[in-house]
Amino acid sequence: MVYENRKYHIDFHLLEECFKHSKVFVLISPHNPTGTIWNKEVLIKIINLAKKHNVFIISDDVHADFTLTNDSHYLISSLDEWVANHSMICLSPAKTFNIPGLEIANLIIENKEIREKFIKEMMALGIHNPNYFSIPAIISLYKYCTDWVIYLKEYIKNNKKIVKEFFNEYIPLLDITESDGTYLLWINYKKLSINENELAYWINNLSRVKVSLGSEFGKEGDGFFRMNVAMPREKLLEALNRIKNGFCLLNNREI
Repeated sequence: MVYENRKYHIDFHLLEECFKHSKVFVLISPHNPTGTIWNKEVLIKIINLAKKHNVFIISDDVHADFTLTNDSHYLISSLDEWVANHSMICLSPAKTFNIPGLEIANLIIENKEIREKFIKEMMALGIHNPNYFSIPAIISLYKYCTDWVIYLKEYIKNNKKIVKEFFNEYIPLLDITESDGTYLLWINYKKLSINENELAYWINNLSRVKVSLGSEFGKEGDGFFRMNVAMPREKLLEALNRIKNGFCLLNNREI
């Protein structure tokens, strides 16, 4: 992935070089941590490369419910019959409804042979029965909670807007990556000319706010941090003010 003008795009020349030596490709859409939703044009390019080099696709779409712009989210398997038979689609209500403790997920494996092999491996690992509460929970959530999800998406969209406006006013050197989905913000702090240890001291220690450091996502995350905005607005505003006050302390300014 290439970062340019607060957006990410895929280097397809590099991707094809990788495909020449790969058997499996893991796709994440909406992407974590950047929030990028890969549009149909991008997905079709990935499909063509996968077919050309016979690469199996594992698509992680667990944030699929969090499409916050007019851009549509597509399951890559829905766009091509070959991919439908050479892919595994990973979905889960855990992100949308904040129920990771129920340990429930949905896997779509249309290829019968691959599906049976996968089930066999799951059984061998002792992963075969959902817990007692998960099945009725997932049925109820998908059946009765559509209005709640619509409200949630709008709430998170406004939370993101609040964070952007706050940083533009008080810490304008922070660049927030333009994102189409998820409840996460991927924030570039390179213009502040501080290293990650200083960033961690500022936000985690001085401000007492927890964010994910860019190094947790590999070397490409250097100069970035990830912020979760899926919280009540009162808590979000408290966190933002703590970050602002911590920034003043870091720079020996008056709060």
